[in-house]
Amino acid sequence: MNPRNPNSALDELTAIFSEVELQQRGLHNEALDMEDDELAKATVQDTYLKIRKIKAWLKTLSTLKEEVVRSEIFQPDATQSGSSQPQSQSGASRPETPRPKTPPASLMLVPAKPEKPVAVAAQASAGGSAKAPEGDSAGKTPSAFSLFEKTYPVRFWHEIPIKVCEVMIIKKPFVMANLDKEADLNPEARVRFSYREDEIKSNKTRLSNNLWMDTSCDADEGLKLSHGILSLCGFEPDDLSIEYK
Repeated sequence: MNPRNPNSALDELTAIFSEVELQQRGLHNEALDMEDDELAKATVQDTYLKIRKIKAWLKTLSTLKEEVVRSEIFQPDATQSGSSQPQSQSGASRPETPRPKTPPASLMLVPAKPEKPVAVAAQASAGGSAKAPEGDSAGKTPSAFSLFEKTYPVRFWHEIPIKVCEVMIIKKPFVMANLDKEADLNPEARVRFSYREDEIKSNKTRLSNNLWMDTSCDADEGLKLSHGILSLCGFEPDDLSIEYK
C-alpha cells in the first residue's frame, strides 16, 4: 500500500494561511485611513508583524511541497515491487504541485518605486528647498515641522527624522520595513537603520515597526535624512517645512 501523499494536506494549509493573510491585509489597508494616529500605528504594526509571519509560513509550505515532489517518496511507483519501468514510460505523470493562493491585486500593499533614489533626492534638495533648505539651518533651533498639512511640535533636530519615519510607517509600511536594506541610508561606516539593536552604535530609538534607528544628527543631517526618507517613499522634500524658535 502506497503512503498517502501529504501535498493535499499542505494545499489545505496553504489555502487557510492565504485567506488569513488576505484578511490581515484588509485590516492593514483600513488602518491607513484611520483618523486616530495612535490606533492606526498600533494596527499597522500588529497586522504587519502577522503578515510577515504568515508569509514565512507560506514560504515554508511551498518549499516543503517542492521537496516532497522531488523526493519521489510518495509517487505511485515508488513502493511497487516488480515495477522496473520509469514513471515517464509507464504513462503515470507526476501530479502538479498547486501554487499558494495570491491575494487580489487591490489588496496588495506593494509600494510604488520612487522615481529617483535617495542619493539623488538628497543631492537635489541640497540646492535648497524653499520650505526646509539644507545647509541653511545651522545655529537655528526647530520648534515644529509641517508634513501633509499637519504640524508636529519638536524641540531638537533629531526628533524630525524620527517623526517623519513614524508618519511614513503609516503611509508606506512596506517601504519603511526595508530601510535596513537601503545602502544610501546605511553607509558602511555607519548603520542608520537595523532590526538588530547591537548594530546601532550611537544614540538609538525603536520605531513602531520594530526597526532600530540611529538618531544622532545635526540640523543638516536631520534634514537630509528626512528628505531622503520622503523621496524613498515617493514624496517630495518640499512636503516638509520647518518652523524655528
